[in-house]
Amino acid sequence: MLVYGDPIVKAYDVAGHEFTHAVTSSESNLEYYGESGAINEALSDIMGTSIEKYVNNGTFNWTMGEQTGSVFRDMENPASVPSSLGVPYPDDYSEFNDFNGWDQGGVHFNSSIINKVAYLIAKGGTHNGVTVKGIGEDKMFDIFYYANTDELNMTSNFKELKSACIRVATNKYGANTAEVQAVQKAFDAAKIK
Repeated sequence: MLVYGDPIVKAYDVAGHEFTHAVTSSESNLEYYGESGAINEALSDIMGTSIEKYVNNGTFNWTMGEQTGSVFRDMENPASVPSSLGVPYPDDYSEFNDFNGWDQGGVHFNSSIINKVAYLIAKGGTHNGVTVKGIGEDKMFDIFYYANTDELNMTSNFKELKSACIRVATNKYGANTAEVQAVQKAFDAAKIK
């Protein structure tokens, strides 16, 4: 539980992350286990980053928790931060691991797969041989926000998140637009088919 005055609350991305758990609980109510739990964690990282950007007048980075003195996760380069298990965070679905139930089926560990997708949608890049043209942070934030509030359900998995984000992008920007292509290719780059 975060309490006013806790040092961790000074990190806008972390405070936004925790606040987003409440939003998710009242919207998609994602089950906090396995893939749906990892989506829950990733959505909180994504929205925490958006809050950091807003509070800092557009200035932010792709790491979580740096204002606490320790980086928890890196959305741009997940493997650059060792997990609590001492192994790098994954950046594609082939590295998904439920750890036989540890950490609610690896919700924190596996969230970095979706974090990488979010980064690629926003900034673009080539990952696993797939090139993505970024569409900017604000459009990416909107797509994930509306996927959470309008499309996902308690047991949504990574493949269903991909479909949800494509539906949101199509509804907001039109079929076969740069936004839809960015979403499709970013999930493909993370080996979520």
